[in-house]
Amino acid sequence: MNERQQVVRDVLRKTVHQQFEYGVLDCVLFAGKFVSALSGIEYVDIHYKDVTEAYKIIDRFGGIESIVTSRLGEPANIDALDDGDPVLLNLPKIGEIMGVLVSGRVLVKTQGDVLTIPLHRIKKGWHICLRQ
Repeated sequence: MNERQQVVRDVLRKTVHQQFEYGVLDCVLFAGKFVSALSGIEYVDIHYKDVTEAYKIIDRFGGIESIVTSRLGEPANIDALDDGDPVLLNLPKIGEIMGVLVSGRVLVKTQGDVLTIPLHRIKKGWHICLRQ
């Protein structure tokens, strides 16, 4: 196991059983935990307490993609993504949701559990360089 995989595994172990809560550990903040651990930089600087506040922020920025791009830069080629990279999915009945690429699948934190989503659902992704 390389260093990147170890970091991803550590974050997953710490977050997978934590309860979903808007503003604490939702789909965006779940992905943010991986970004912070890999890069050593805290990119999530938007604060909200519930679903209503979360959607107001999403609407104000023009969508999840716009928020993430404003923090992480332009999306990468999907083929260039690696374990721990945040991805934006567009799921039927749910719409846009953030996830994390892990071992050839996407993990998404939901109110019920962590879901595994197939790669073909990735709409955009951002490559995060491992801190040196």
